[in-house]
Parts: sequence; C-alpha cells; structure tokens
Amino acid sequence: MKIKQFSVLTFCLLPAVFLDNALADGPPQVRAVENQAFAIGEKLCYILRYGPIGAGRGTMEVKDIRPVDQHPCYHVVSITRSNNFFSLFFRVKDQIESFIDTQGIFSRGFRKKIHEGSFKTTYTVFYDHEEHLAVSKNDTTEIPPLVQDPLSSFYFLRTCDLTPGKSVFVNYHSNNDVYRLEVQVLSRQRIKVKAGRFNCLVVRPLMETPGVFFKPKGKLTIWLTDDQRKMPVLMKLKLRVGSLTAELTRHWPKEPYFLSEKVRLRSQISPRFSIPELSSRVLLILYLISWWEKTFGLWWQRSLRQRRKGNQWWS
Repeated sequence: MKIKQFSVLTFCLLPAVFLDNALADGPPQVRAVENQAFAIGEKLCYILRYGPIGAGRGTMEVKDIRPVDQHPCYHVVSITRSNNFFSLFFRVKDQIESFIDTQGIFSRGFRKKIHEGSFKTTYTVFYDHEEHLAVSKNDTTEIPPLVQDPLSSFYFLRTCDLTPGKSVFVNYHSNNDVYRLEVQVLSRQRIKVKAGRFNCLVVRPLMETPGVFFKPKGKLTIWLTDDQRKMPVLMKLKLRVGSLTAELTRHWPKEPYFLSEKVRLRSQISPRFSIPELSSRVLLILYLISWWEKTFGLWWQRSLRQRRKGNQWWS
C-alpha cells in the first residue's frame, strides 16, 4: 500500500472559519469571542479508519493556559498514532500544538512534529499580530489580522454561529503560505457513532487552492454537534487513494461547559458529601448511638429498678 503524504492530522484539523479576507496593515485588530464551546480539560478521542481497516487513534486536548508574548493562550495538543497493523505499511506518529488567544480565539503560535512513513519534519511559527507577520526559523510571511493556524481555526469554528445554507470564509496560514477557505454549512442530521447519538450540523470546507488532499470541489465532510460545543463527532475525507474516517469514541466532559460551571459554583456554595465521607459519618453516628445506649441505658434501667424498690418500700 502506497499513500503519498498521508497526513491524518491535516485531515482532522483543516476546517476553519474567519471573516477577514485580505492582508492588512496598521494597528492590530482586537476582538472578544464568547466561548462556551471548550475549556481547559476537554479531551476528544477518535478511532481512525482507512477504508474498512482500522488505522489508529487520535486525541485533541485543551491542556492548560500558557502565556505567549504576555498573552494568555489555550495550549491545545492533537496527537495521532497509527496502530501496529497499519504501521507495517505506513507509520504515523504526529503531534500538533497550537497556542490560541483566550480572548480572541486566534493563533499566537503553532508547532508540529510530523512522522509519516519516511517523512519527518518539525516546524514552529510565531504570529506577530502587531506587525502582521508569521515568523518561522527559515521564513517570514505577511499574514492577515487575527490569522488562524490549522488547529486554532478548527477551535474557532466551534465558537461561531453556523446556519445551514450559508458559508463562512477563513484566512488560514500553513507551511509559510496563506490560504483562503470557504466553509459550507450544508444541513442538519442525527447520526450514531461510538460515543453515542448526536444531532449534528454537516459542514464542508472548500480550499481555494488545490492541495495534497483537496480539489476545488472539496472532499472533506464534518459532523459537528448541533449545540454550543459543536464537537466534531465524525469526519470523512476522500483521498486520492481510498478514504479516511475519524469517529468520536469518548469525550470529556460529558456536559456543556456552561452547565459544568453552574454545577461547580453550586458545589462551592453548598458542598455535598461524597459516598465514602457519607458512609463514615453514618457509621460514626451509629457508633455514638450504641455507646449512648450501653452507657446511659444501663444506668437508666438501674435507676428505674431502684425507684420501683423504693416505691414498694414506701407503700
């Protein structure tokens, strides 16, 4: 089996949304994006298939917040590994990291370490939004304001309001080039995957310039949950040879983040006992009751007997 540039992570992370469509000069733009889609601790797990054959597994995780040029950023990590069987034909061991501005949900830094077959590469880029430049080790590229990288664009998509029948556009930086994507919102569907049943929005990104996988008509289809999280539960990509599918198997947390926050605040106001704590307290109460009965119960019985004898003596 020969697969040219079989990039699983590129497949998983290409969808993106961004409304600016021209390179710009001048002061950096500032925006605040309301984010109820993801937060620290989110982890999405996928099983990957090449046709009907299991190819490996992938994860996407929001690990923590790290400062980049004094700006707090979500540290997002995506890891893809081929399984033992697929590695006999084509080994995949990829890791991609993005540093996403917590306020504006755009990229401030991007790093990838790719090992696919005999191809290996490491790439790091820093986005200077004041000078509108993407700075890497060997190149400097002019970029639009608030540009996205392959991973940050995907997370920004999840914060957007998506309506079937409408398209949104993106300026997207990858490998020292800037691309434009159109993301079509096709329809609503209810689907079943290993993680459960979900009401979904079906979206399809179309790349303006043909790439390794994409032609102008587009071959990637993504199912996002039709709620505030917009979790990707299923992704299908048609390759030049065969097709690739990523299916959600597990995810944390199980409920939307705005609900998780309410539960957390409620627990801070009125904390509840865990089962071990509750059991220990019940046992302590039962012990105190039994000790009270043994100590004061015997004394009370003796006093009653003495009173009865006394009453008999006075009678």
